[in-house]
Amino acid sequence: MENRTYKFRAYSPMLEKMFYNAVVFIGGNIVVDTALDEVEGGVVYSQYTGLKDKNGKEIHNGDIIKFDGLENAKIVWGDCGYDLIFNSEIVHLDSSHSNRLKIIGNIYE
Repeated sequence: MENRTYKFRAYSPMLEKMFYNAVVFIGGNIVVDTALDEVEGGVVYSQYTGLKDKNGKEIHNGDIIKFDGLENAKIVWGDCGYDLIFNSEIVHLDSSHSNRLKIIGNIYE
């Protein structure tokens, strides 16, 4: 079995708060922040892409990125992995982009 780690953060629209490492899968084992079960109104999950920006911050689905001068590019799940979308332009995201990416926000906050 693959021993990859999958991480998710969770956003509570009601509390207007982001919870990091809300759910983590490590080699088939799951760790869940059970405190999130009590959050009124529920939470919205977004997955860690496995990449970090040039400042070492983890990049998640739904993050807003500055990339090669393009501001407000959004990270989304595409056909073959994560993509950056800016207006109608789509760039497939891979590890070669990490040192050119800077998180400037996310679609939730």
